Amino acid sequence: MVVDFSIIGEKMKIFDTDEMDVWRDTVSENPNTGEVTEATAMVVEKQPCHISYKINDRPDTVTAGTMPVTQLIRVDFPAGVDVKNGDYVKLRRKSNGVAFAEINGFVGMLSAYPGRSNFYLQVRKDV
Repeated sequence: MVVDFSIIGEKMKIFDTDEMDVWRDTVSENPNTGEVTEATAMVVEKQPCHISYKINDRPDTVTAGTMPVTQLIRVDFPAGVDVKNGDYVKLRRKSNGVAFAEINGFVGMLSAYPGRSNFYLQVRKDV
């Protein structure tokens, strides 16, 4: 029996009340001159998504205490959207169609499933 996961993805779209823009660094070489050009290009604009927050309590097994609590920002969106690890994203949290918060960062820990995809936002990119 084959399961059609696209149905699940379609139903989950009702939760996509936020939106995101995605940019990607590109490198191109001019074949005539050999000149290399670096640019940042927008690959996705105003993509509906769902922003959620997850808090991790990190127990320290050595001292039986706890390490600092971490907060993660998770972004869920329809499968098939052109998003890759390391892409720069601008997220807009919305209420009743009006943006009330904007979050910038990088795509990290991208997961793709047949019906949906998600990633955790990296607020800072280590160089």
